[in-house]
Amino acid sequence: MGAVVAVGAGLAILAAIAVSQDGDNDEPDKGSTVSLSKSVLEDECHQMLQYRIRDEHDYTAQVALKDSRIDGLDMVGDARVIYDRKHPQHATYTCHFDSQGRVKDGSYYLY
Repeated sequence: MGAVVAVGAGLAILAAIAVSQDGDNDEPDKGSTVSLSKSVLEDECHQMLQYRIRDEHDYTAQVALKDSRIDGLDMVGDARVIYDRKHPQHATYTCHFDSQGRVKDGSYYLY
């Protein structure tokens, strides 16, 4: 009888441990999205765009986002790029965010 009680108690402890660790997953749920304000996402996107345009075209570039729309985990819009010694350019951009609100990738087109 004592062995049956010990086995039962052991199973109860294992079940309690399993239940307590059920939600302790370090990876975020793939279906969840973090609700961040549009201004936070715009800041992240702006920093990425300005860095890339400065790196790929002209280090004096100043990017100003003019219009942005959020579509799921993507932000698309228009921007104006101003340089020290060149005429300003218009741009369209897309920023792709992960579920935590970090920029995963982005693209732009200058015209």
